[in-house]
Amino acid sequence: MKKWFPFDYWLLLPAVFLTIFGIILLATLANEKYLAIYQGIFLILGLILFYLFARLHYQTLIPIWFYLYVSGIAFLVLVLILGETRFGSSRWINLGFFNFQPSELFKIILTISLIGFLQSKNKFKIMDYFIFLALIIFPVFLIAKEPDLGTALVCLSLGFIIYFVVGKERKYFYVTLLIILLILPLLYQFALKPYQKQRLLTFIDPKKDILGSGYNVWQSIIAVGSGGLQGKGLGRGSQSQLQFLPIRYADFIYATAAEATGFWGSMVIFGLYFALLARIFWTGFSSEEEIGYFLSIAFGSIFLAQIVINIGMNLGVMPISGLPLVFLSYGGSSLLSSYIILGILSNVQRRSKKIIFETV
Repeated sequence: MKKWFPFDYWLLLPAVFLTIFGIILLATLANEKYLAIYQGIFLILGLILFYLFARLHYQTLIPIWFYLYVSGIAFLVLVLILGETRFGSSRWINLGFFNFQPSELFKIILTISLIGFLQSKNKFKIMDYFIFLALIIFPVFLIAKEPDLGTALVCLSLGFIIYFVVGKERKYFYVTLLIILLILPLLYQFALKPYQKQRLLTFIDPKKDILGSGYNVWQSIIAVGSGGLQGKGLGRGSQSQLQFLPIRYADFIYATAAEATGFWGSMVIFGLYFALLARIFWTGFSSEEEIGYFLSIAFGSIFLAQIVINIGMNLGVMPISGLPLVFLSYGGSSLLSSYIILGILSNVQRRSKKIIFETV
C-alpha cells in the first residue's frame, strides 16, 4: 500500500479541505454555481497530478531545468500573442476545454530552473549572477506585459529568495536590493500603468474613491466585517449574493467565506493554511538533501506570499493584485499548479531522513 500511495497526508489533507470548502462556497453563489462543478473536476485532476509527482523523484527535474525554462518562456510569449483577454489582462490561452494560465505553471518552472542553474555553478562569478538576473527579469517582463503585476512581483521575489537561501555570493544580492530600492520612485513613475498607480493610492486611502477605484476594497471590507462571529450562513451574505462584492469566486473568495462563516470560519481557514505551511517548511528543514530543502523553502514562500497578499487585499491592508488565494479561489491553472507543487513536496518528504542532533 505504501508503495502505491506514497503520500504525505499531513501535506495533502489541509489543501483538500480548503479546496472542498472553496467548492462549497462556489455552489452557494447565485450566478456562479456552475463553477463548483468545474472546480470539482479540477480537484480530481489536481489529485491525479499530485499522485504522479509524488511518485516522481524530484531530483530528476533539476537536470532538465533548461528545457523546462525554455518551454515556459515559449508559453509566456504565446499568451501575449494568442491570449484571451479578461478584466483587461491577456493571461489565458483558450484550449477549448480549459483556459490555461501559463504564469501559474511558470512559478514552478522558475523555481526548478533557478535552483538548477545555481547548483550547476561550483565557482560562482559575477557573470553567473548577471545570467541569474536575466533568467528572472525576462519572464517577469513578459508576465508584467500581460499585465499580471502580482504574479510578476511574486516571481521576482521568488528569485531573490532562492538566491539568498542557496547561499551564493550574497554581496551581489545586497547590492541589487539597494539598487532596486533606489529606483523604486522611477519604477512607480514610468513602469506602472495609470490603473496600477491608482490601486496603490487606493490602498493608502480606500475611502478616497469608494465608487471608483476603491469600490472593490471597500465592498470586501464590508463583507468581512458583516460576517461577525458566526457569519450570515452559506448563501445568505448580502455582499456576495447580491453581487456587490466583485470577483467573489476568485480574488475576493476570502471575503465571501468570511461573510458566510464569520470569524470562526476565518479561523478555520487560517488554521488549515498554518498547518499546510508548517508541514511544507518542516519538510524542508527535515530534509538532508539540499535540493529538497531549497524546493520546500521556495514553494512554501510562493504559497505564503499569495496567502498573505490575497487575504491582506481582502482586508484592505494590501494593494489589489489579482493573485488567487491558493486552494480556495476558483481557477484551474492555479489549482492544478498548486497540487503539482504538493506532489513534488510529498516526494521530498518521502525521501527525507530524520536529522538527529547529538550533543557534542
